[in-house]
Amino acid sequence: MLWGTSFIAGRRVRCGYQGWLEDTPISANGEIQCLASDIRGNYIVIYHGEKEYTTIAHLKKESILVKIGDHVSQRQQIACCGNSGNTSEPHIHFQLQQGKSFLFSASLPICFDEIKETSTGAGIHYLTRGQRVTNIKRVN
Repeated sequence: MLWGTSFIAGRRVRCGYQGWLEDTPISANGEIQCLASDIRGNYIVIYHGEKEYTTIAHLKKESILVKIGDHVSQRQQIACCGNSGNTSEPHIHFQLQQGKSFLFSASLPICFDEIKETSTGAGIHYLTRGQRVTNIKRVN
């Protein structure tokens, strides 16, 4: 998982599970058996400054590469995509919020660098529901 957005550069990791939660089991018939004690599963919270935090959730077991107090930078790998917590398939839940609490903090708009809308090719910074986007330049 690589983060290519500039706003996380030089920010501090505040809290997060150490990655011990298993992925959500899916039975042979496709039934999801979510028994997670925390809907986020394995997660990281990054502190950006006064009233600005990022939660990154559903991370793979034992893949978290940062610890509390670490500084993170642009394009630094911090964990791997997983299926932990309340989820039916591997993905990343990425949320910018006003406070530390995942459940009780208001969400904030996210400004992205170097993305474009797939259908028009237009460079954009903010997403709306249903948009498909791609990187303007490839991240190695």
